Amino acid sequence: MNYIKNIILGTLCLLCISCENNFDANHLLDQKQYTVINGYLCPQDANIKIQVSKSKTIGGSEGIEDLLIANALVSIKDTNGNSINLPYSSTSYSYEISASEFPIIAGQKYFLSVEINDDTFQASCTIPSEMVQNVDVTVQNHIKPWGGEEKEIIINFPDIKNTKNYYIVASYDDIPNSNFYEYLFVLDTGFENRNITATAIQYYFDEQPEKIQVRVANAEKILYDAISAMDSNYSNEGILFYESVVSPSNIEGKDALGVFAGYQLTIVEQDID
Repeated sequence: MNYIKNIILGTLCLLCISCENNFDANHLLDQKQYTVINGYLCPQDANIKIQVSKSKTIGGSEGIEDLLIANALVSIKDTNGNSINLPYSSTSYSYEISASEFPIIAGQKYFLSVEINDDTFQASCTIPSEMVQNVDVTVQNHIKPWGGEEKEIIINFPDIKNTKNYYIVASYDDIPNSNFYEYLFVLDTGFENRNITATAIQYYFDEQPEKIQVRVANAEKILYDAISAMDSNYSNEGILFYESVVSPSNIEGKDALGVFAGYQLTIVEQDID
């Protein structure tokens, strides 16, 4: 879970799907290994990365190096027939190219192909047409009676008009080695064509941040659902009687899991007085 969590954080530090299947987590109770493929395309990203690995078996002792698949043939194609192969990078543990080699375009549909020995896996995604504009960030400081300071991070932005939107909002501070981040998941249901507000809370006792960075992703539904499920499962890990949220998958192929999806990303930094 932590490995996948780091992938998501790196992506957000961000539905025209050909086939979308919910994965039944109960299947993990057997010892079968699944092929896990994750890739998220964004016009604002400097690189295109696709992660390919095996799932960890229940009770297994495999390390990350044991799970990685480095011999796959990975390619991405657009609707005009342009395609590119992605070589494996041992630095990022991903199949990776610079986005300048294959620019990702808003509104465009893309097709992923992954070949591993005799098995082929496929998926498609469509990049949302618009990115969120005019993001306003306000930080309010509240001194607490028991000591420390609460920072209330208020994020406002206008809804993208006349379309169903799935927003993933993430906030981070600039303290080195800080573990603070917070995901906020916002639907525009009931707020169509209106301003949307999301609020994050963080407490500080000693070192205070100088800046807060906010990232707002306009994402495909499957990416919204997948990150929401992972965040919920990670946050509630170890809680008795918590029922894990099933994460969706749109990877076609035998015993395959994962998400190939598009999003657009807006980044705003706010100084703290």
